[in-house]
Amino acid sequence: MKILYVTRGWTVHDRRFVGSLLDAGHTVALRAVEHLPASAVKDLAAPDRISGGSWEAPRAMFWVRLPWMVRDLRRLVRDLQPDVIHAGPIQRGALVAALADVHPMVSMSWGSDVLWEGRRGWGRRLASFVLRRSDALLCDCETVRQRSVALGMDPSRIVVFPWGVDLKAFSPKVPSRIRRVLGWETAVVLMSARPWE
Repeated sequence: MKILYVTRGWTVHDRRFVGSLLDAGHTVALRAVEHLPASAVKDLAAPDRISGGSWEAPRAMFWVRLPWMVRDLRRLVRDLQPDVIHAGPIQRGALVAALADVHPMVSMSWGSDVLWEGRRGWGRRLASFVLRRSDALLCDCETVRQRSVALGMDPSRIVVFPWGVDLKAFSPKVPSRIRRVLGWETAVVLMSARPWE
């Protein structure tokens, strides 16, 4: 399958998704709204099945460059003829795809785009606009799913995929002394190193 992956920049999440798509044997063309480092494509071990570029629209210039990005995405879709356009976050990459009216478009929410940016005002209007024009939505939790439905996304076209934990990396090999001290021998312990800001 040929996938056009439209994103804001190049995060660990993007790398993980694109890496999984390549591991599954797909061909991926990347397009970043803000910045895609040259190393992004080089670092992925499938040089014959990946290409990339960015529109280089710094945050302050996004709205000025938006019409040009929309026209260029239409041209790119016409030239590449991808089987699917995977686009996110909602008010950046997926907005460009929604305005370009390219299909099939799978929008990807990173959570804050719907839960924070999509709470009110233009962020809410843009999220609703994009979600109503998406053929499907990928998100990582039930909270984002519910909020997306409230913004107009058809619930039957949403896939929730929990990131989960790699149990090979995070399974204790020996009993933990601290669990015994705290009385947690049979407890499920979850940790988050994420800043809740």
